[in-house]
This record gives sequence, structure tokens and C-alpha cells, in this order.
Amino acid sequence: MVFVRNDATTMRTPAKRLRTVRSALATERARHVAQDDRNPMNDHRTPPPSAPSMATAPEEYLRRFEARMASMRANADRLQEGLQATNATATSEEGEVTVTVNLSGALQSIEFGPTHRHLSGQGLSNLIMETYGEAAAEASSRTADVMSDILGDDSEALSIMRRYAPGGDG
Repeated sequence: MVFVRNDATTMRTPAKRLRTVRSALATERARHVAQDDRNPMNDHRTPPPSAPSMATAPEEYLRRFEARMASMRANADRLQEGLQATNATATSEEGEVTVTVNLSGALQSIEFGPTHRHLSGQGLSNLIMETYGEAAAEASSRTADVMSDILGDDSEALSIMRRYAPGGDG
């Protein structure tokens, strides 16, 4: 349960984890574009024969377009709301330390309870790191849950994100 490890792969900074996730998302987008290019039914340049075109049925075309845009807006709003709720707070077992992190694991606050004074400097440091690790793992788990709703559980980007998350195997 302790986050503090000395090997280079687990001591990634939040910025490095975020870059890794962004890279994975770009790869995922490229994979979906490639799949779209192989499937003529998904070719956005030439609509399928049954789909209305701007030339033959402009009202129906615009209605479908507006429906797609509304769906995309709803997904974006849902994603934004979900990601705003991914901050996580962890408190040590005896209440000496409370740590809050954001969705990428960046430290937002540390609060000390009155019982922290009985700890040595090294003991307090270890407790802060352990509590931080718990909060970061929780934030990462929440972020992955939100992203799986949008990307799907079988998404390559999501699997990379989980692998490099605190407590992951990357």
C-alpha cells in the first residue's frame, strides 16, 4: 500500500504520466481513424447511400448533423463533470495527515491533524508519502472509470493509462 518505491518506472511525475496518457489517447484516435478509413460505411467524405445528403435532403441532413453534435456535446459535458469529480482525498489511519490530489495525481493540499506531533521527521515524511500514494491511486482509479465510460473498457489508451497509474504494473 506504500507508494514510495525507488525504481524509476514508479516514480513518474504527474506531468510524465499525463504525457503518457495524452500519447496513448492520440494513438487511440489514430487507430479509430485507421479503422474508419478501412470501412467505407464510416467514410465521412462519402456518406452511405441510405444517408441523406445536403443536396438531396438538406433538412434531414441538418437534423442528423445537429443530433450528432448534441450527442458529442453531451459526452463532452459528461466527461468534464466526471473529471472534475476525480480529485481524491486520503487520510492516514490515525488522522495525522490528510492529502488531496487532482486527477493527474498532483498534490493540491496537505493538512496535519493534532496527533502528527508524536511522529519523527522521517516518520511524518513516510506517512505523507503513503497517504499521498493512496490519494493518487484513488484519483487515478476515478479518472480511469470516467474515461472508460467514453473510450470503452477495451480501449488501448485506457489500458496504458491504468498501467502507468499509481499502483499499476508499468
